[in-house]
Amino acid sequence: MTGRQRTALAVATFAVLGTGSWAVAARFRAQARKVVPTTRVRRGDLSIEVVSKGQLLSTRSAMLVVPQVSGSLQIISILPTGTRVKPPDVVIELDPAEQEYRLERARSQLEEVEEEIKKMQAEAAVQASQDKVALLEARFAVRRAELEVGRNELLSAIDVRKNLLALEEAQRRREQLEKDVQSRSASNEASLAVLNARREKERLDRQDALRALDEMKVRTSVAGIVSVRENRDAAGGFFMPGMSLPDYRAGDLVNPGRLLAEVMDVELMEVQIKLEENDRDNVAAGQGRRSTGRAPERGLPGQGQDGG
Repeated sequence: MTGRQRTALAVATFAVLGTGSWAVAARFRAQARKVVPTTRVRRGDLSIEVVSKGQLLSTRSAMLVVPQVSGSLQIISILPTGTRVKPPDVVIELDPAEQEYRLERARSQLEEVEEEIKKMQAEAAVQASQDKVALLEARFAVRRAELEVGRNELLSAIDVRKNLLALEEAQRRREQLEKDVQSRSASNEASLAVLNARREKERLDRQDALRALDEMKVRTSVAGIVSVRENRDAAGGFFMPGMSLPDYRAGDLVNPGRLLAEVMDVELMEVQIKLEENDRDNVAAGQGRRSTGRAPERGLPGQGQDGG
């Protein structure tokens, strides 16, 4: 085949291929134009859905904590999660041995100080009677010495001198006795005031021991469902997010102020959610809502439930 024939053949082949490609492209374009959806644009409301995770919470609940007492306490009994209670049901009972000892000691010390007050009051009454008699005698001695001095005109100079000395001595004894009586009275009043202050302290200690003993039974103030908290002390104080910890149970040692359980009123619940910044303009108070979340793992509100 000559060069001129090969060139003619290539030109003919290219023309055929080009014509076929153009035909295929034209067919695809026609098909694309047929399947493109179209619609008429009109003015109206646009429905926007905002999806967010939330937590189902009770609007009214009671926190049950360990009373503020000295030292650790041991749980004797605690109602399990899911138990329905109402005031004044006992949810948690703590070991009252230490508080009973405090109460008995306070009662014993109060009785002791009351006996001391009675004894002091009796002794002060006896002393006051004795001082009263002694004052009467001293005043009588002064009066008698004054009468003797009044007869000095009939006596010798020596007897006059004796009478004057006797009067001075009687007056000095009376004045000293009056000072001693006043001093003993002030001392007795001060001692009695100290004992009264001690008695008041022992009364307060007894009341505090009674209060602490009563608080060993932790009661609920609202009606609802018990939710026992996780015992974070069980891990020796080491805790990381995501760790699985046991709930508080009988026999556990707890410190004052520790939150042990919560009683939640389930009559009225609410969902708390956190919105993204981009969704804030798309929601408003009073809008409808629907739940898209899953049920809580433990079957209780406020423990990780998601809601929309």
